[in-house]
Amino acid sequence: MQRKRRDARVGTEGESQRPQFFEGFNTEQIKTSGATINTVYGGNRNGAPLLLLHGIPETHVLWRKVAPTLSRDYFVVMTDLRGYGDSSKPPGGGDHFAYSKRAMAQDQVEVMRHLGTGFCSFSHLRFPKPWSRTALNIFSSALCCGSAEASSRIRCLTG
Repeated sequence: MQRKRRDARVGTEGESQRPQFFEGFNTEQIKTSGATINTVYGGNRNGAPLLLLHGIPETHVLWRKVAPTLSRDYFVVMTDLRGYGDSSKPPGGGDHFAYSKRAMAQDQVEVMRHLGTGFCSFSHLRFPKPWSRTALNIFSSALCCGSAEASSRIRCLTG
């Protein structure tokens, strides 16, 4: 017996059979130098861009309850990290560099450059430490980074 696979992306056949988590937001598959990143974005285009990063093993859907509220004041961007959700799953290679925090951070910077310049990021759990280090070391696009775990001590990064 063959089972029909529902496609969970916006604008597909399965959409009417599931709740719409991000009403009023756009969904786009953005090609980066190493992967294709599923991106959901929307909100106040005049507000500061805010990149929300999910934890492991989550997807961008993690932010479904807070994104509508944040979108009143911010331009909210939520992605699926490479290898998760509807983002591509490139081969890891012998050293697994394709799934390093550096490679995943590169994807996020390229997504944000595609949508506009400069941004703040906020992540679930422990992702911000390698993200903020990478942002400081390589990229001048990240203005600040924080996490739900360390929300009382968000560090601002200048580039």
